[in-house]
Amino acid sequence: MMNKTPWAGYLNLALAQTIVGVNAVIGKYLADEVPLFIFVCGRFFIGSIILLLAFKLSKETLLTPIYAQSVDNKLSAKEWWWLTAQALTGGLLFNLLFFGGLCFTTASSAGIISSTLPAMIAICAWIFLKESLSTRKILAIFLAVGGIFIISLDNGFESTSAQGNFLGDALILLAMFPEALFSIFGRLLGKRVQPLASAAIVTTICWLTTIPFGVYHLVTQVDYGLSFWHIILILFSGASTVIFYYCCNKGLAVVQAGISAVFGSLFPVSATILAWLFLDERLGMYDFIGMMVIFISIAVGAELRQSGRNKVYST
Repeated sequence: MMNKTPWAGYLNLALAQTIVGVNAVIGKYLADEVPLFIFVCGRFFIGSIILLLAFKLSKETLLTPIYAQSVDNKLSAKEWWWLTAQALTGGLLFNLLFFGGLCFTTASSAGIISSTLPAMIAICAWIFLKESLSTRKILAIFLAVGGIFIISLDNGFESTSAQGNFLGDALILLAMFPEALFSIFGRLLGKRVQPLASAAIVTTICWLTTIPFGVYHLVTQVDYGLSFWHIILILFSGASTVIFYYCCNKGLAVVQAGISAVFGSLFPVSATILAWLFLDERLGMYDFIGMMVIFISIAVGAELRQSGRNKVYST
């Protein structure tokens, strides 16, 4: 008997990656109008509240059922460390670098550069987990770097401040390093913690660490004019974290790892289309060529996704 095509899983994965693109566009829109820490603190606050409520209402245990019923049914100090490390890297540091980079570059460029995440994960796995780097992986990494360089050429020639655009692209690329570490720490954490519980803990830690900076900017920088529309966008950005985790986990539950990874390419595509529709951004010649080179790097490095590990973005 043939298995049914998991169309619902495909739809959930597509929506999850589209949400990431939406966040990139929202971040770009707010970058010049709202202080970075107020935006990041606000979205983590909303996300943590919703995730904590969702976890409470779900009546799930902190650990997966097989571990919740065992003698060792509490999180160890090491597991708390991995969760905190995930929060500080893929949560806090990624958001600061990514949304900080959006102050200097376009949302479409940010989305395209973020496609290098699988290559960055491969590098981090080689460094920290001693996983091998095949010739194919190395070629994919070099192609990805080449694509980013080409995109930076376009930003430099089209802007009156080439240095600013180069800086933005560099910050977006640098943000992929803590995002890759999020995945590495997730592997070290194992499968003892429930996904919803993990998301709630990580998001809450991120919010708590940004409170002092968010309050400082809220009190001292009163001239930026936080409007009702700004608040709505921050609320949506925080709530989208829940949508992402829910859709991603629902999709990964029924879609094979190798197939699910393909949907990661929807992030840069959705970011580019939405930036064109709502931010009046356009793709230049170098942007288009760079995007093609990066997509080729993804195809060349497809074996990165065939090892049985799912690719997950944090938001």
